[in-house]
Amino acid sequence: MHRAVVLVAAVYYFVLCMRSTIATTHILRDMNNPGSVGTPDVGYLIGTYIGTKTIRESLLVTLALQGDTSPRNGTLYLEAAGPSMDICAGIMAVQHDIYTDAFLRSIYDAVVRGTTYNLTFLAAEETELIMPVVDCMSSAIFFGYLPTGKFTFLTRKTHDPDDVAIVTLQLYNQEYLIASQSERGPASVATMTYINDLRAPSVTHYFLVSLGYPYAEFDFRVHQLVNVTDEGMWCLESVPDTRSGEIPKILTTAFRSGLYMKSETEQFNIVNQVPLLSNIPRDVITQSVSATKTVMHDSWAWVHGIQFFLGVDLLLNLGVLFLVVYRNVQTGKLWIGDAFVSVSTKILLVSAAVLLSWYFNGFWALFEFCVHDANRVLGLDMLIYDDMIHVDLLCIYFSLCGVIGRLFHARVDPALAMICFTLGYELRHKIIAIFPKTKAALYAYAYRTYVDGVPLWVEGQELISPMSFWTSHLLHNKSATFVFQTLLPIFSTLIFVVAAVIGDKVYHYFFHEAARTQTSSGSSTAARSGRDGDTQLLRKRVLTLFEIATGAELESRCGIMTSYETYLFIKGMKFASADGIYSNGFVIVNDKFVIQSSDYWSIVLMKIVQRRFRTVYAYEIVGTTVQQTARLVYPRTFTFKELLSLNITVLS
Repeated sequence: MHRAVVLVAAVYYFVLCMRSTIATTHILRDMNNPGSVGTPDVGYLIGTYIGTKTIRESLLVTLALQGDTSPRNGTLYLEAAGPSMDICAGIMAVQHDIYTDAFLRSIYDAVVRGTTYNLTFLAAEETELIMPVVDCMSSAIFFGYLPTGKFTFLTRKTHDPDDVAIVTLQLYNQEYLIASQSERGPASVATMTYINDLRAPSVTHYFLVSLGYPYAEFDFRVHQLVNVTDEGMWCLESVPDTRSGEIPKILTTAFRSGLYMKSETEQFNIVNQVPLLSNIPRDVITQSVSATKTVMHDSWAWVHGIQFFLGVDLLLNLGVLFLVVYRNVQTGKLWIGDAFVSVSTKILLVSAAVLLSWYFNGFWALFEFCVHDANRVLGLDMLIYDDMIHVDLLCIYFSLCGVIGRLFHARVDPALAMICFTLGYELRHKIIAIFPKTKAALYAYAYRTYVDGVPLWVEGQELISPMSFWTSHLLHNKSATFVFQTLLPIFSTLIFVVAAVIGDKVYHYFFHEAARTQTSSGSSTAARSGRDGDTQLLRKRVLTLFEIATGAELESRCGIMTSYETYLFIKGMKFASADGIYSNGFVIVNDKFVIQSSDYWSIVLMKIVQRRFRTVYAYEIVGTTVQQTARLVYPRTFTFKELLSLNITVLS
């Protein structure tokens, strides 16, 4: 039963290797990741004031303005206690200047000044501003947004004072790219609506762009939405002002966050965010919802392809095991060998290969995984292909288990190692809570990395705008301490592996030795079982002919592998056990030859191509005795029928 559990663990390991391979393929091919819809930013108070009919009939006009639609000085701030002319009491200091009357009016003036060449309904002779309106309970103010904002302006028709409307401006300071001119930089991108009746069946959205903002004064131009790219970015075409000789330009833009290493074309994990445009008038005024899409690429992800070869190697060795199991079932015996034989013999080499792949990758996948976990502590979501780093960490974990086994000269159960690693990996976010200092360190790192999206403040920028700019950024802080703190919850479960090894040692010392002493005290029992003092000495000092021929010392085998009975004593003779033979990497072909299981598929390939392309040895068996002279294997040494007849038995 236990060997079956180990077999399941080996199959799971193979599945992880293949999942890593698939993830590697996806990230190299820039597979299209599914988009998602963010949590709505809500204006809690303004929804109460605007009602469900016309804006003229709303409480915003009838109550807050007492029915008077005349333009006036100041801004209307909606507080929980009621409307006020004083700036929001709970506003953060860094946001204060954004919601002052002067700045809000400057935004409206800039929109009118820059867009009336096309949006003539905003011209002063058509529309006039009554006053800006601020919802002090909105998400934007509560969370302290600096690079974005939703601004509301109460307006009326110049020649019809009762035709009152709300102009909304959802503004993002983000990056743009004009590919035809190889031009990129900051810009203020906004969607604008004009709503005078909440019962309207649809809403028209206007697209405005001011290139250079917030490092240059507002200079809005009207744009049209061409499409949304596969990367989740808007493709906008400018509507030129023919009076000044402008020509149409196509730009792509999105509110971008995330990080990259070296450059945005080699290794990056970037989230593109654009507003979702609602056709429901009330939702347009009271909510802001964005569609997000994560774009990932790693030009060096191919180094993770080693997991494909490790998975194939494991699969081939499992194939040998299944042939041996099938042969035993045919003879009426259910026997399952150690499915981790190929893993345990190469685990240190595999771990070295994993570390080397990380080095060639610039440790990008590792840091991406660690930043992802740190962001979870901060409360931020980040999409990654964690299958690649998952199996890499498993290899490192297994190698550490192998080191523990060698230090204690013990055999570490692969199933136990797999269970401990899986618990640590899947529960790592909960384990972090057990280590407050580690949690605090990850929180601090994630916050520092997050605010790196805000470029350094340029001297004199405050004279242009109190708002900030936001974009993706270079991963600056590549700290080994941070990596250790992030991986600590996963590898903390090694303590259970150490405890199990020590417990097994204690058990064998106190109970197994006591049982051995009791057995040795009865001569008749000792004679039957072969466990008298002389037999014990023989067990420790005398090698079997199998060990002498193959060089495999069964008793000294340790590391990450299942426990097995090394020897059997039959009629006073010492034999290598079937488990001992298989666990040391050998199988028996047609009851005639002993070969290394790792050579099996090479022999099959030699049979197919009828050429000996590498040196393979086999040891002939006479009865139960292994001959001391090895024989070279040629394409005609075995038939295919013999190669399908694999078995394991005791050998002297």
